[in-house]
Amino acid sequence: MSLSPHGQAKYPNSTLVMSSAQRHWSAITAELRSHRMSDGPGYSADQIEVAFLVKGWEGGTVGCKFGKERMPVKTLTGTAWVCPAGVQADEILIAAPDLTSAHFYIPTARLNALAMDGGLRLPDKPSLRSAAVAEDSVISQLGRIVLAEAACETSAGRLLVESATTTLIAWLIRTYAEHPPRATGDRPPSRLDERRLRRVLDYVEQHLDEDISLDSLARQACLSEFHFARMFAGAMGMPPYKYVSQRRLERAVSMLAEGELPLSEIAFRSGFSSQASFSRAFRRRMGVAPGEYRRQVG
Repeated sequence: MSLSPHGQAKYPNSTLVMSSAQRHWSAITAELRSHRMSDGPGYSADQIEVAFLVKGWEGGTVGCKFGKERMPVKTLTGTAWVCPAGVQADEILIAAPDLTSAHFYIPTARLNALAMDGGLRLPDKPSLRSAAVAEDSVISQLGRIVLAEAACETSAGRLLVESATTTLIAWLIRTYAEHPPRATGDRPPSRLDERRLRRVLDYVEQHLDEDISLDSLARQACLSEFHFARMFAGAMGMPPYKYVSQRRLERAVSMLAEGELPLSEIAFRSGFSSQASFSRAFRRRMGVAPGEYRRQVG
C-alpha cells in the first residue's frame, strides 16, 4: 500500500513537479515541488517529513512559526529540514521567488522499529526534533537516489528505495533524535552464513518476476532489514538491490536471445511496470535497446 503524502495540504500554493505515487512504495513517498512567494496556513502531519532545496534562491528565506517563535532560514541550495510528526507549524512564509524542493514522507512506525533493529534503544515514544540546517549531505545524497528512482524506474527500484530509506531513518535517529539513542550491545556478525545466504539467493531466483521487497529477503535470513542489507553486502560484495537487478538483467538477456516472448512480457518478468521503463533501463546497461539486442543475437 502506498503512502498518502501531505504535501499539497501543507504547501497549497506550491506546484507538484513530480511524485512517486505511481510507484506504490510503502516505505517512503517522494515529491518534487516548485515554490514561489506565499504565506501558508501551516500543518501538523502524522508522518515524518524530510525536505531539502534542490534549487535555492540566494537572499530568500523560509519561515515557520511555532507558537510565538518564528524560525526563518536562508533558502540556499542544499538547505534541509526535518519535520517530526505531530508538530504544529502555525504558519509557513516563503519569501523567495523561485524554489524547487524535494519532500520525503516516512511513516512514524518505522522509526522505533528501525531503532530496535539497529541495536539502538530509544525512549518508549521516540521522537525527532525539528531542525533546519544549511546542508546535510546524507539527506541530499539519499534523497537524490529516491528522486531518481521516482523519475525513472529500474528493475530493482523497490529494493533500492527501501534500502535508501532504511539508511535515511538510521541517520535521522542518530542525528536528530530528541534523546540520543544508546547502543544495546547486540551486534550480529558482519556476514551471512552459507545456509542463510543460500536461502536468500534461492528465494530471489524463485521470485525474480515478482515484486521483491527488502523485508521479504530479510525474513528469509531471519534478520531485520537494517542488519540484513549490511550482512548481504558483506557476503556478496554488493547490496541486495544490485544483486536482484543483475539477475533480472541476465535473465532478460536470456529471454531476448531465445526470441519466444514479446518485449512486454519480458519487461513484466524483469520487474518493470511498463515496456518503456524496461527499454530505458536495458539501453542504459547494455548500450542498445532490447529489440536491437534481440536482432543482433538472432
